[in-house]
Amino acid sequence: MVEWIEMNRMLGVSHFYMYNDSMSEELGCILSHYQQQGLITLLPWDIPISIGDRKVVRIRGQFLAFNDCIYRAMTRARWLMIIDTDELVIPRQERQLTTLLDSLVKNYSRADGNAGFIFKNFFFFLEWEDDPVSSVPLLTSRKTRRVIMGTPIPQRSKYIVRPLEIIEPGNHFVWKHVNDAYNSNVPEEHAIMHHYRINRIGKVPINETVVDRIAHRWTKNLWKRVKTKLQNIQCLQIKHLE
Repeated sequence: MVEWIEMNRMLGVSHFYMYNDSMSEELGCILSHYQQQGLITLLPWDIPISIGDRKVVRIRGQFLAFNDCIYRAMTRARWLMIIDTDELVIPRQERQLTTLLDSLVKNYSRADGNAGFIFKNFFFFLEWEDDPVSSVPLLTSRKTRRVIMGTPIPQRSKYIVRPLEIIEPGNHFVWKHVNDAYNSNVPEEHAIMHHYRINRIGKVPINETVVDRIAHRWTKNLWKRVKTKLQNIQCLQIKHLE
């Protein structure tokens, strides 16, 4: 979690909205530290759902959380990114998402109103071997093998949008925009979405994968930030001393 937060901060994210269905004491300690710094808005999300409601209210109200987030951020954020904590949107050329977005607006927007951008999903399965050139325990450094062919948009994709242009967000794409606003699919040479998770799609032949070390561009500074955070989060030190 510390790696995910610090990587996103290096990419230009200034604030996080997170929804807590359940979490461990150690994770609560980490998020409390970031809350005290004003970097996280952590919201309780304990929605009682009966078995009969599960077909209507999916994944413990996940879509409700997306909509809550859009409207909370609407007057505060120029851009809002919807991703999970096992995902990262990684620019292929720029160092930050902010400069990437500026470039995308310039090159891929039409005059009739671009509400945001959709990023293609690529799996980096956790079962695959660690990168032998990785010298640190960061997930983004160790897990560099990915599928060559990403999941077709809008399946598994995630997006960055202007919240004022959105009426109803979904999980992998926006369901309803304001007026005639639209989202553009981002070409893979500009950015992709890294998805670090266990393999649930079956065996993938080695010739259908590739080693992608683009995230290594941030490894040195990211490892410094993660180590510093782990040393400075007081409740973690107290727990380890006990």
